Amino acid sequence: MSADPRSRTAASTPSLSGFGVFAYGLFVCATAASAQEVRGTGFLKNESQLQPGRGSQAQLVYINPETDFSRYDKVVVDRVALWFRDENADGGIEPSEQQHLAGYFTAALRHQLQLEFHPVENAQPGALRVRAAITRLSKSGASVAIEVVDAVSGSRLAAVKDAREADDGGSLERVFDAWAERASERLGAFRRFDAAETSRSTASPH
Repeated sequence: MSADPRSRTAASTPSLSGFGVFAYGLFVCATAASAQEVRGTGFLKNESQLQPGRGSQAQLVYINPETDFSRYDKVVVDRVALWFRDENADGGIEPSEQQHLAGYFTAALRHQLQLEFHPVENAQPGALRVRAAITRLSKSGASVAIEVVDAVSGSRLAAVKDAREADDGGSLERVFDAWAERASERLGAFRRFDAAETSRSTASPH
């Protein structure tokens, strides 16, 4: 039996289902930055739910402990928003480049998530909705907020906020590629983990 990945999540979110480690893996290798840097942008409601991540987790994390991702096999990905709290948050990046990066991140999320989930355009049972925003830009990095909700009910399943700097010589596009790749890999992996746990539970004698 594989080890329960919930053991690697933040202590502030006990008894987590698979998405807990999605949050762990999504932002691994992110460069250190103050949690205050990604607080209070206004894109996410109820930001008080988010708690500081541990180790190399996302800087701020919320996981609904009741989430069972084996219930979801489809995904709706909203267009990534540009959500700057003040005029300095865009890092002096030209508006046309900001739009390019938002579109690029949208496409990257959709491309990567369709490797694990069936892409759909409308809310329906069994579908996740992924909404994201770029909340800070600079020449060498970015901050993002990402929320995953049940596409039908709109109930929050998870939310993360984080900042990341590009590797030496790396592009901002590569920063967004990394987030999208992690999102798909981890979210898919822990959907499968939850499905396996459900299967074991069903198969166990009563």
